[in-house]
Amino acid sequence: MPLTRWEKRRVEDVLAAFLPTHTAGLPPFRSVDTAGFWRCLDTAAAPTFTPGLRGMLLLLQVWPVADRRFRRPFWALSADEREQFVTDLDQHPSYVARQLVATFKLLACFAWFDAPVSRARFL
Repeated sequence: MPLTRWEKRRVEDVLAAFLPTHTAGLPPFRSVDTAGFWRCLDTAAAPTFTPGLRGMLLLLQVWPVADRRFRRPFWALSADEREQFVTDLDQHPSYVARQLVATFKLLACFAWFDAPVSRARFL
């Protein structure tokens, strides 16, 4: 079953935090059209990939609640707090944390580079 609109919105929040392009002079993640990315995930990868993505999304949404600095779910953090959280997560000693980072960074790149505005910039 494909992700719901709520889940897609939360995934895009996560992807935007994992790909903060505002510092590189590139279009921000929020400004790119991700329709093609979602179409691919909804059709080709949904049966095998979607359950894992849901689990990773849930874990990432609740992880900041256990962090004394935040004590709120990921979706309730400000953009700066989200970026700080994922930066710290990348340095976390846990293999699971680093895999979350690697997976979401990869998805963010797929979504960002699939957008026409991003491809036009590099072609």
